[in-house]
Amino acid sequence: MARLFSILVEAKCLLSANLTQHKSRMKNRFLKFWNYLGNQTKPQFFHKYVLPSLCIFFLWGFIGHQILIHIGEDYLEAKNGTITEIGIKFEQGTRQYHKQYPLKIKLDNNIEYRLQDLNEELFPYILSHISTGDYVTIYTRKKWLSILSWGKKNDLYKIVKNNKEILSFSSLIKSIRTQSNIPGVFFFVLIPWYIIYRIKKT
Repeated sequence: MARLFSILVEAKCLLSANLTQHKSRMKNRFLKFWNYLGNQTKPQFFHKYVLPSLCIFFLWGFIGHQILIHIGEDYLEAKNGTITEIGIKFEQGTRQYHKQYPLKIKLDNNIEYRLQDLNEELFPYILSHISTGDYVTIYTRKKWLSILSWGKKNDLYKIVKNNKEILSFSSLIKSIRTQSNIPGVFFFVLIPWYIIYRIKKT
C-alpha cells in the first residue's frame, strides 16, 4: 500500500513538473511573439497579418454565397407551425446608422424567423397570402450553411402554405447575388494587393 502511495505521489510530482514546464514554454513563446509584434511597423503588421486575414474572410463569404446560390435549396430545413405573429419590424444593425426592417414571422414553437429587407418588394405579396393563424412550412438554412454564407440560422428562404409556395427560393436569388457581390469585390481588390506584397518580399 505504501509502495502504491509512493508511486502516486511521484506521478503527481512528475505531472506537476511537466505542466509547469509547459506553461513556462507557452509563456515564453507568447512573450517572444508579443515582442516580435511590437517590433513591427504598422504597415508591416497590416501586410503580414491583417491583409491576408481580410482576404480569407471575404473569400469565405464569397464562396459561401456561391454555394447558397447554386445548391442552397437542397440544404434547407423545414419547420412546420402555426403563425402567431407576422409583420415588418425594426432591427438595429451592427452600426448605429444601419437600420433594418425585415419581415418577421413567429410560429407556435416560439421561434421568430425573418426575411431580410433586401427582399422588401416581396413583402406585400407574402403579407396578402399568409396571416396569423395560418399553418405554414418555413424553410431555413442548415447551421453549417448559415455560418458559411454569413447569415442567421433563422433567416427564411422559402414559405409553403397548403402545398403552395408563397415564397420560393428562386425569388431570392437576386438579393443573394447582391449579397455575394460585396465580399467578392473586396476579395478581388485585396488579393492582388497581397500578392504584390508577397512578390516584393521575395
